[in-house]
Amino acid sequence: MICRLCLKQKPLCNSHIIPEFFYKMMYDEKRRMIKLSAVPGERNLYRQKGIYEKLLCNDCEQIINKFEKHVKHVFYDEMHHQETGNTNEIKLIDLDYDNVKLFQLSLLWRASIASNPFFESVKLGRHEEKIRNMIISRNPGDVNEYGCIIIGLYTKEVGTFDAIIKPERGRVEGHYAYRFVLGSNLWLYLVSKHTNLFERKKYFLQKNGTMILKFFPAEKAPFILKMIDNLRKTGKLA
Repeated sequence: MICRLCLKQKPLCNSHIIPEFFYKMMYDEKRRMIKLSAVPGERNLYRQKGIYEKLLCNDCEQIINKFEKHVKHVFYDEMHHQETGNTNEIKLIDLDYDNVKLFQLSLLWRASIASNPFFESVKLGRHEEKIRNMIISRNPGDVNEYGCIIIGLYTKEVGTFDAIIKPERGRVEGHYAYRFVLGSNLWLYLVSKHTNLFERKKYFLQKNGTMILKFFPAEKAPFILKMIDNLRKTGKLA
């Protein structure tokens, strides 16, 4: 039983890959969420918990829990922001750079080491060990190092687009990227040697504790339209 973070032989916890607070807004009155599947022959299911695996020891769970508590507080409990003059974005303020960046790294890394098929598209290769070292040494790295853009998704009919969608790998402006949809937000990670050349790097978390959060209508996102179409074709969505 080797902890995947500290690499020491210790009893392992049931480590969550995606933190609980991302699921919370999707629960019904019975504290269930529905898992929609576009795979033919696979039924839609109700679930009462997220995805867990035996990955980390208790000491390492506490390291990551510190990052999670801060992100939950500043993104969901008490978000502080300023207007930017642009109607489709706001500037988040009062963020702790180290905690938010290390949380972003830990989420990407956990998805890469997970064995659950839900995360099969997240394979960091040589970046996996580098990010592990950054997390265990509490080194958040530079702004452009594994930068992440967060985009708030909404719908005109119901407001926020609350969903968790299977991560995918692709390319953005010539850079490899991983796309996560987590509780009304799209998290877009750039995993490349040359992210300092990325044209939209101003949307990465900044060392002064600010970050520009963009908003985008979910109805115009091609991958979401494709997912909805597949669900309807398989009879999983009205």
